[in-house]
Amino acid sequence: AAHGDFRFRREAPVFRHLPSFAPIPFEKIGLYADALRPKPPAERWTGGPLRPLPVRTAAAAAAPARTGPAPVYRVLHRTVPIGVDGTLDPAEWGGAQPAAAMPLKFNYTGGEAPQARWSRAWLVWDGEALYLAVDNAVAPGTKLDGNQWGTHDAVEVSCRPPQAAVITVVRLYGNGYLQLGTTPTSAEEPKAMDASSVVGKVSAPGPGRWLAELRIPFHTLGVDPAPGLKLPFSLAVRKAADDLWLMWAPTLGNSFAVERAGVIELAP
Repeated sequence: AAHGDFRFRREAPVFRHLPSFAPIPFEKIGLYADALRPKPPAERWTGGPLRPLPVRTAAAAAAPARTGPAPVYRVLHRTVPIGVDGTLDPAEWGGAQPAAAMPLKFNYTGGEAPQARWSRAWLVWDGEALYLAVDNAVAPGTKLDGNQWGTHDAVEVSCRPPQAAVITVVRLYGNGYLQLGTTPTSAEEPKAMDASSVVGKVSAPGPGRWLAELRIPFHTLGVDPAPGLKLPFSLAVRKAADDLWLMWAPTLGNSFAVERAGVIELAP
């Protein structure tokens, strides 16, 4: 805001995340000439450069450390082809039994959400990719029409292989929009990258419910898959109408904080 110029810079993230955003015409704001005031008084910015706000460091943004062991979910090797079409065919997901699902029932704060709003996920793997199906119960009337994280409903998958430099984050919105990004820490929003390697499909079979299916190549996650491999992992669903950030393992902070979430183990 030097010299009183409060316009966004051209490289500001808002133009990337909201392509339709129109810059605010600050140069037109203020006194203007008209019949009653043909010569408005001229005033210039005299306050000098504004002092920037302090940078929010990872330490300042950190949530409390976990107490107790991380939950572990065993991901079975797939036995049939998975058609990623957003329809959740039980034959592809071992019957899609609730008892075998990864339950997403905790808000990020650790409290349990109403059972009528839980989500359930089923995961399988093969030598090339990780597959997920997520069944989401949402408030009737929920509109699945946007792709702004936090504002619109979405499924988020986050993973950080051992010794990896970054957390990989995949977001699939209720309108079918797919995002892929990486971040070196759980305190920084993922930086967007090409998502063409990931396949994601959604459907809304009825009011108050939407489904998501994903195929995430292991090379996109930076993983060399093998039976017994354990990966720090977070699965979250944003449900905006109820203001819920549902998680399998609550992180008490950012949903992609895999170091405070759970672990998936690739079963034989």
